[in-house]
This record gives sequence, C-alpha cells and structure tokens, in this order.
Amino acid sequence: MEPKRQLKKPPMFTYIDRVEDELYAREDTLHPVDESPVRFEIMKETLKRGEGGPTLNVLPIMNPRLFGIRKTLRSLKDNPVTPKRLA
Repeated sequence: MEPKRQLKKPPMFTYIDRVEDELYAREDTLHPVDESPVRFEIMKETLKRGEGGPTLNVLPIMNPRLFGIRKTLRSLKDNPVTPKRLA
C-alpha cells in the first residue's frame, strides 16, 4: 500500500497562528487560568515532530474550517466595545 502524500504547513496555519498570538496578547480578551485544560493541537504537534503536514485526503475537511477560523478572527474587530452579555 502506497503511503499517503503529505502537505507542508499551509500558509493559512501561519496566518492563524499569528492572529491568535495577537489576540492572546490583548488585555481585553478572556485568558485561561491555572485550572483551564491545556490546548492540544494534533496538527501542530505533528508538524513539530517532523512528521509532515496533513495528508491530501483531509484537505476537503480542513479548508472550510480554516477559512471559518480566519473569518472569525478577522471579524473580532467588529465586536462592540461593551458587549450585551458577559462570558
């Protein structure tokens, strides 16, 4: 059986990492506390280990989600300064 072809880290990952880091650096956002669960990202851990990026067959699943994440992160600037509800 032929191994599945893998992609390199997509540029969208780099963009999302950068924007999430910028968001985390803001003081007007919610931040985890000591009791918060640790966020584990399968794709990032795989890339760190040098095991390659996602396989080609997951692209139809991943792409819409990555675009959704990007859209959400871009729209944060449109949130009201004083929201109607508190988290």
